[in-house]
Amino acid sequence: MTGRPRRIVACLATALLLAGVQADAVAASRYLPRLRFRVIATPHFRVYYHQGGEVAGREVAAIAEQIHRELPARLRLRAPSVTHVVVADQDDVANGAAIPLPYNTITLAVSWPAAQDLIGYTRDWLRLVFTHEYAHILHLDQSVGWAAGVRKVLGRSPLAYPNLALPGWEIEGFATYVESRETGEGRLRAGDATTVVTERVRRVGPEPLDRYNGGLVDWPGGTGPYLYGGLFHEYLAARFGEEKLGELARRTAGRLHYFSAGAFRPVFGEDLPALWKDFQRQLVSRTPATDAGNQPSRLTHHGFGVGVPRFTADGAFLLYSLQTPHGFPSLQLMAAAEGARSTQITTRYGGEGLSLSRTHAFFDQVEIEDNVALRSDLFAARLPDGRATRLTRGARLLDPAVSPDGRRLVAIRAEGGRRDLAWFDVRSDGDGPRLTPAQPAGGTGDGGGEPMAAGGRPSETGNHARYGSPRWSPDGRWLAVERRVLLGPSEILAIDTANGSETVVASSGVGRNLTPAWTPDARTILFASDREGVFQVYAVPLGGGRVVRLTSAAAGAQAPEVSPDGRRLVYVGYSEAGYDLFDVALPDVTAAGPPILPRTDPAPLPAPVATDAALSDRPYSPWDTLLPRSWAPAADTRNDAVRIGATTGGVDVLGRHAWNAAALWRFG
Repeated sequence: MTGRPRRIVACLATALLLAGVQADAVAASRYLPRLRFRVIATPHFRVYYHQGGEVAGREVAAIAEQIHRELPARLRLRAPSVTHVVVADQDDVANGAAIPLPYNTITLAVSWPAAQDLIGYTRDWLRLVFTHEYAHILHLDQSVGWAAGVRKVLGRSPLAYPNLALPGWEIEGFATYVESRETGEGRLRAGDATTVVTERVRRVGPEPLDRYNGGLVDWPGGTGPYLYGGLFHEYLAARFGEEKLGELARRTAGRLHYFSAGAFRPVFGEDLPALWKDFQRQLVSRTPATDAGNQPSRLTHHGFGVGVPRFTADGAFLLYSLQTPHGFPSLQLMAAAEGARSTQITTRYGGEGLSLSRTHAFFDQVEIEDNVALRSDLFAARLPDGRATRLTRGARLLDPAVSPDGRRLVAIRAEGGRRDLAWFDVRSDGDGPRLTPAQPAGGTGDGGGEPMAAGGRPSETGNHARYGSPRWSPDGRWLAVERRVLLGPSEILAIDTANGSETVVASSGVGRNLTPAWTPDARTILFASDREGVFQVYAVPLGGGRVVRLTSAAAGAQAPEVSPDGRRLVYVGYSEAGYDLFDVALPDVTAAGPPILPRTDPAPLPAPVATDAALSDRPYSPWDTLLPRSWAPAADTRNDAVRIGATTGGVDVLGRHAWNAAALWRFG
């Protein structure tokens, strides 16, 4: 073999060698290496799950086929013949992802979001997140006209998918609209998410559309494209009909990349700027009036993310979490007075909860495990110097609550899509607090609620309850906690820690009840709820009964905290710059008034789908998804020579194997 054929072989050999190196670099870069996957095949999906995740995998398979039967027809969009769905329990952060290249792939984290998250309004997380991500697949997988021709020639090349180049508000807004339209929940039905938009419009006024194309550093940051884009798509669907959204997706899929704006006039009869202007006018008309009644004092002026305020035992100081673009996320300590300055006591990345003993602040934080997994563990920071001690490692614990005497701690264990209560004893030594597993409330934990095994681990039950935001009563007897049941109501629960008995003190089938707190006499529980639309703070007696609304903040009130003397209510409020702490005199929680009932919702959640136990599964094989899906021309001009040819490659759906190959012919 001589001349040109030899050069071709040499190029191919070099490309294959490099492919092997790349495969090593990509291998195990998405999922924990110890996860062993299996595959469930349905008519239109390949669902991948790992050990311990078969129930979730089969649930997703059933949900996927149901949504596939309904959503493409309603939107009048062509559905792909097969979509790959990876269901993984490696992160303690709720999320999902979708991409049409090199093949239609959806990734779902089974961990439920915290109820107070912007994405936290859901009674069926897997349905909500799959609906959002499948909407992305339907939207982005379209190729029309010239793009369809490119797709036939080059395969699944990025050039054949113009919708990949749509602005952020259009890509995420479409999926956010669909998530709420299909489930009756999600961000467009959440009191806190819609407040982000309406409050900014009320205080700032109309804003340019390109502000929400993506990459926004100012508030609301990365959530802007989801919320503004989702509400804009809802406006378009309400005014022109939902089928027009599908027509728009088809038209943009036939235009050149980054030139999608011209598709709006043929579909809606108006150009994009005019539509956006009318949408903004409607937003102004739906914003609430200014606050009525007792005006709060604003304690902080950070904006962005301020949360979980906690008074110290003497009531002199407040500790809270802070996340802004101006510094690393942290815990801040400040005097409990208007105009006081805060001091950082420790850094804190992620996490949901914060609880104080007389000597330490207990909190959760997200850590990276094996370079890919996001896992939550517990920490304690000594007060007031902030010296931090790691309490757990790889335990998947979050949202800690320490008892008033500092001897017991309850946290939430997030594992397998569950959110269970886990109980611990707290012991201290010279190096700080230490946790040891403890028996749950009542010793056996079977007092009518979620049975708990010793060692802080939940026993297996079938009621699908998810807990959050535990808070001990000041006398140490009761534990208030939020509970969500799959396809069921959102509840505030009081658990008697002496015998494990439970009392549901507040419940609503629509909206969320969350972040309970106590009055100093341990007779009343405060909580935040968007049962009437915008989040407000409510109060209910320990034994249950009439629910009283305590706040009427136009921009909402969340995460209540009562001062130790019972005179002040601190809560997380909202402004056009984000979240901050506000302070009002605690209203009389025994005042007479009409009961507060949850709002009704015109879009009830669909009935649960039946999983098909007869669907067979098989071990995962990378060969099923390693074949090349596209090719591209290639050129090389090194060493004063011109080489022209083609390149292709493949990667398996788990990202553990990859290869590339190129064939180049030398000219001249």
